[in-house]
Amino acid sequence: MLTEANQQMTQLQVAAGTRFQVVIRAGVVSHAVAKAVKDFEADLLVIGRRSDPASEGLGLNTYGLIRESACPVVSV
Repeated sequence: MLTEANQQMTQLQVAAGTRFQVVIRAGVVSHAVAKAVKDFEADLLVIGRRSDPASEGLGLNTYGLIRESACPVVSV
């Protein structure tokens, strides 16, 4: 599953003409992201909002991301 995700990301980047560093991890979202934040010594975590305008509040994983993050979190 992780191998397939990495292959798909590589294909997307080739199509887009980008070469960004991508980290794909399995597990509980908030824990995996918190570990990545620590591993990369991130200063800021930027997360996206739901695209459904009828949705209210923060997404299912958002509270966990904010709670577990070792740095400030910005939602865009």
